[in-house]
Amino acid sequence: MKVYKLVLWLCLIFVASCSGNNNELEERIKIQAEKNTEKIEFTDKEKAIIDLLNEYIKPAVEADGGAITFNSYLGDVVTVNLKGACSGCPSATSTLKGGIESLLNQKVDPNIVVRANEG
Repeated sequence: MKVYKLVLWLCLIFVASCSGNNNELEERIKIQAEKNTEKIEFTDKEKAIIDLLNEYIKPAVEADGGAITFNSYLGDVVTVNLKGACSGCPSATSTLKGGIESLLNQKVDPNIVVRANEG
């Protein structure tokens, strides 16, 4: 969720810089930024998932020109964002199932299923 708010905020900045009416958009960005200063709390499972992604998965994915970030954990479904070389890569599904899902099943919860947002 924290990543989502940061991306939203960055998108608003981009839109503002491309628009001719910067005053109105700058004000909207300022209001949104003030709303986003609240601290987001993750559950223990979410923290464990994020830590595992950052420690084991992210470095390997980045070494191949991709990017992976935690998106959400709802029920038993972990959703990650895939970008760069990972987006649309035929190996992404096998990496999700064979690597990430297997790691999270062993370390966090045996019922976790991993899904990806590509883009």
